[in-house]
Amino acid sequence: MARKQSNEEEVQVQEAPQVENPQEEAPETTEMPTVTAPVKKVKIRTTEEVNCIIAGVPYNLGGNKEVQVPSDVAAILVNGGKAFRL
Repeated sequence: MARKQSNEEEVQVQEAPQVENPQEEAPETTEMPTVTAPVKKVKIRTTEEVNCIIAGVPYNLGGNKEVQVPSDVAAILVNGGKAFRL
């Protein structure tokens, strides 16, 4: 392909060679099975009133009451000195 500039010189422009890229198929995404373990509930007795959010779940527990909570929540409250296990 030739072009002419204003000063009448001939300029040749080379086009880039087209390379055919075989489109590699993306690996099929297989759904991973989700495993949900049953939540173990344990009894605790609060030492004082507890108003907190643990793992996105709000907990409003009265003072000196027995309640059942998931074991993870119980561990957090016991380590914080807000409750003890029964």
